[in-house]
Amino acid sequence: MYVLIVAQGYPTEQYGGNGIFEFDQARALAAAGCKVVFAAIDLRSIRRKRPLGRRSFAKDGVRIEAIDLPCGAVPRNFFLAIGTKALTSVFRSIVDRYGMPDVIHAHSTDYICMAAHVAKRYGVPYVVTEHSSLLNKDSVDRSLLQSVLEPYASAKARIAVSNAFAARLVNMTGLSFQVIPNVVDTSEFSSNLGSRSSSRDIVTAGGLSPVKNIDILIDSFDRAFPKEDNKMLIFGKGPEESGLRELVTELGLDNRVQFMGYRSRSELARVLPSCAFYVCASQHETFGVACAEALAAGLPVVTTRCGGPEDFIDDECGILVTPGDVEELALALKMMMSKKDSFDPSELALRARRFSPEVVAGRLMELYADVLESQEGEAR
Repeated sequence: MYVLIVAQGYPTEQYGGNGIFEFDQARALAAAGCKVVFAAIDLRSIRRKRPLGRRSFAKDGVRIEAIDLPCGAVPRNFFLAIGTKALTSVFRSIVDRYGMPDVIHAHSTDYICMAAHVAKRYGVPYVVTEHSSLLNKDSVDRSLLQSVLEPYASAKARIAVSNAFAARLVNMTGLSFQVIPNVVDTSEFSSNLGSRSSSRDIVTAGGLSPVKNIDILIDSFDRAFPKEDNKMLIFGKGPEESGLRELVTELGLDNRVQFMGYRSRSELARVLPSCAFYVCASQHETFGVACAEALAAGLPVVTTRCGGPEDFIDDECGILVTPGDVEELALALKMMMSKKDSFDPSELALRARRFSPEVVAGRLMELYADVLESQEGEAR
């Protein structure tokens, strides 16, 4: 089976999160025996420093065909026009080099629109996975939703990465979505499982943006442990960092709240087992990869009911709270600290196995086979 994955970019040492969920999936499919080509259409601002133009190379067993064009904050119709033209050019090169793909798998709203145009033009069936946080909120831009309705409807299969997100998409579009989660490299995160740490430090990770509610988490941490010396480790970078640092200073937590910056997954996997538990305070999540990684590392999780983690976090492995509620989150932090030693790290890691590359790749390959069988039936 030959699958072309269309994504917004690929992870690099400098920008490890760029296209990471899509690339994880591509890597899993390649390891499972699929022929995979990864079309990376990187239209980020010129401020994101990287080689511009066309590139062809292999990474972790995946063939990458990339085009990097600096667009940035241009009107969306212009962005889509540039992206569609770029993808068409890359697609032609891919066909010349590797042949016509059996299936195109496009990820996230804008790239779904681009891929739909190319798939229809060349008669290739396509499936979509929606990740976009722009669609995972109560008020969605109407023009954004309208632009993707037809590409959704023409897809041979539609995927969301969590049940709550799937339900939201079904409600907005009237179309069916099935749930296949993101890939989590469970083997890397469970490789350091061992005796339970006596640490009382807590940890969180993710982009430092408003939707992550890190300010609420800092406030809750201060309320939960006002006279203790335990620490909170915050992994990630983002636009909220300077304001969050000011808040930490204002609360007198400079020695207890540590901003760790962006770290690789390998580094995070080494740090997690030395912490007491993981916390997610997000307002919205389409899945919650960091929560699943924490489970794989043997940590219980405190998380908000933000749309994704509810699929796999419950009383047996964590605590669920209301997004935005400082007092409820503070109470949950205190409660988890008192019961953290009651969780078996090996059992927590086992719960994350359903997100392993092997399991997710197997589900995707079954889906592709169904799509191709359906396509052949329509041709007859």
